[in-house]
Amino acid sequence: MDKLAEITAETERFLRMIVEDISRRATGKWIARDFENNSVDFTAAYISETITPEQIQECRQALAYTMREDTDIEHFSSKIRRSTLLQYAKIAKPIAPDEAVHFGLFDLDKEQVTERHILSKERSLEIEGRLQLTDRIQYDGSAQGTIIALFKGNNPHFRLRELHREEWFPCYFSYNLYDKVIHALENAYTVVHVAGTVLASRTERKPISMQVKRIENAEPYLEGDLEKFVGCAPHATGDSSTEKFIRLIRGHEELVGNGEETQ
Repeated sequence: MDKLAEITAETERFLRMIVEDISRRATGKWIARDFENNSVDFTAAYISETITPEQIQECRQALAYTMREDTDIEHFSSKIRRSTLLQYAKIAKPIAPDEAVHFGLFDLDKEQVTERHILSKERSLEIEGRLQLTDRIQYDGSAQGTIIALFKGNNPHFRLRELHREEWFPCYFSYNLYDKVIHALENAYTVVHVAGTVLASRTERKPISMQVKRIENAEPYLEGDLEKFVGCAPHATGDSSTEKFIRLIRGHEELVGNGEETQ
């Protein structure tokens, strides 16, 4: 029962990721139906009022492309994320070497299964292995966040927690940047900009580490900065004055009726 539950959970994650790859705006859920009294055979159907017939067809093509045994994993070119392909491989993680997970793709016009695929333990390990071979990439980039830990010694580095993801990664630096790192640590809430050579995971779409070439403290927010920003785009406030617009986005006022503001 534990094995069946794990396979089902990993399959649902994979199907949800397929839909996300095709349309981030689609809202719906996968349900299981038409159970048969054999090796846990059922139909997985996506129920949604926001997905279009064209997107449904795209999903079917994406499923076929991902499940096809001759898909070139090392040169994977599709709207499908590498992480989605890795999730497909995880479906077979709990099964034994002599077991397999079978998939059938429906043709909605014919209302029957017209394409079948098998995910074996061997195939799942092959997918994972080939993704790992082509996973790491390097590029010049930057990040913004706060320093949460400092490590000195022969390989000095600090952990940077990114603002937009709340995840951290190690940033290695040479000792000529040591004073700037210490300066950034003087205030626990200081936000820093770091730039350098980034080592990242293509599958996870996130940095693994950075070799820092430049680090600067971000300018702190001061009272009036928002007003200055709005002033740079004079038409951004529409018919409202800058003062009323600022109060609106701060939540002190709300728009009602034909555009009039109310306290």
